[in-house]
Amino acid sequence: MLSSRARRLALVAGPALALAGLALTLDRAVRRERSAGARVANTQEVRAAVAQLFAELADAETGQRGYLLTGRAEFLDPHRAGRRAVPATTARLRALTRDNPGQQARLDTLARVAAARLALLDSGIALHDAGRRGDALALVAMGGGNRLMGDARALAERVVADLARLLRARQVAAAGARRLTVTAFVAGSAAVVAVALLANCALGGAAVAEARARASLAQRTEALERAVAVLRAALDARRTGTWEWDRATRRLEWATVHERLLGHPRASADGGEAAFLALVEPADREPLLAALARGRATGAEHAHEFRLRRADGGVAWVLGRGRYLLGDDGAPLRATGTVTDVTAQKAAERERLRLEASLRDQETMAAIGTVAAGVAHEVRNPLFGMSAVLDAMDATFPDRAELAPFQERLRAQVTRVGDLMADLLEYGRPARAEARPAPLAPVLAEAVANCRPTTDRLAVAVETTLGEAPLPPVAMDRRRLVRVFQNLLENAAQHTAAGGVVRLTAEAERGGAWVACRVSDRGPGIPPDHLPRLFEPFFTKRRGGTGLGLSIVQRIVREHGGEIAAANAAGGGATFTVRLPAAAEG
Repeated sequence: MLSSRARRLALVAGPALALAGLALTLDRAVRRERSAGARVANTQEVRAAVAQLFAELADAETGQRGYLLTGRAEFLDPHRAGRRAVPATTARLRALTRDNPGQQARLDTLARVAAARLALLDSGIALHDAGRRGDALALVAMGGGNRLMGDARALAERVVADLARLLRARQVAAAGARRLTVTAFVAGSAAVVAVALLANCALGGAAVAEARARASLAQRTEALERAVAVLRAALDARRTGTWEWDRATRRLEWATVHERLLGHPRASADGGEAAFLALVEPADREPLLAALARGRATGAEHAHEFRLRRADGGVAWVLGRGRYLLGDDGAPLRATGTVTDVTAQKAAERERLRLEASLRDQETMAAIGTVAAGVAHEVRNPLFGMSAVLDAMDATFPDRAELAPFQERLRAQVTRVGDLMADLLEYGRPARAEARPAPLAPVLAEAVANCRPTTDRLAVAVETTLGEAPLPPVAMDRRRLVRVFQNLLENAAQHTAAGGVVRLTAEAERGGAWVACRVSDRGPGIPPDHLPRLFEPFFTKRRGGTGLGLSIVQRIVREHGGEIAAANAAGGGATFTVRLPAAAEG
């Protein structure tokens, strides 16, 4: 039999030994769990770095193309930023995958492809800076950059595929480590509790166990709060909010989306699903509901882009992601996901498409202009001979009245073809750079004066109205800009009934950065099916027209950095609007 002192010693040592064993077991399990979690985090970080590398290459490419198309130096800022960031991201990828030789080999190849792409972008900029803009654009059109990006994407897809397999394996390992930790904790806790209860019953040590439990809980709570703070900072950096839906309560928690992305107060998120759908743009609601329905039916992750209204009245493009947890009956129990603001990416994509379309349009117009100028030069010599023959016939047969109708018809056709050749030469004329800042009002007055013979013959008046604020100067080739407004005024007069009025207005817009000029008539308007083709070369429905007038007008306006648009007025008639960028006096 043990002595009383020995029994007391055993009762004290028993809980201590059990607690030490639990601590050792938990330490090993936690280390294994942390190691598995670190491997999962490493894999996810590599995937994010690959995506970041492509975003930086895209920034460098977008900036280079914007610079080649516009010649504006500010477009080089994203190019330089992307170019500086690519080597650092590549080095980071190598560091993250140093324990994986296969990924290292692929990333080395990816780094070489990225360097080759940056070198090709630099070549285009160097050609442009050397005054060889055409060669720079031709280099872009050859598609070498697209092939390099295609090679890079193929390599990245193989890397991402390996990462996906590795991530799944590591997630399985992490899940196993977590189960082992929980099992060890539960089993060990049960043993400690049993021994502690015995010891407490014998020695009254319950207060010590409670103090230890409280200290452990406080430590775990502090660690959880730190993890939540890190996650929140990451979501804020990516302009991402979270949402959560629970079937039992039918409540949608999405306050972070309300506050961080849309600027609404947290209280306005209490309306649940109905309040959320009320902020979705009407045109996007049905596609969004369809995407959510597919996610509910399969339990697979769903992603969909749509628009939400901000508190300031603006609209944000967002990418919503989520996944439904299904019950045994196949019905959704709960769902969680994120909403990321992608408005900037959408704007960048629209600008890229606009610049590409503008480049294609300019190349097409330049090719047509070159051919047209060549044809015009070849035809003008025979026309001159025909005109000389008609003059000789007039002098030789002045009294032959029976020849007069034929000579008149021939001379009219010669004049018409001559006008067409003149338009072709103007259309094929190379763009000029001698644009100087000058006031626009004298240009408008000269255009009105030049078209007065036409307006007088048609009995049409022209009313000119300038805005209350002085018009800013415009960098212009005066002669060509006069032709723009003279052509628009004569067209408007020809579509206006006798006794009618053509209105010419001009005013500053966008804080004085642009000047908008409008020519309006009260004619029958433009047929809707003609509007998309109105500025195409040789497209005309007016008898005797060459079909080049509006094409020439559009080309001159674009040479001045402006834009022209046509539309039918609500009250009848058509309006042509010319917008020109303002320039400082100098």
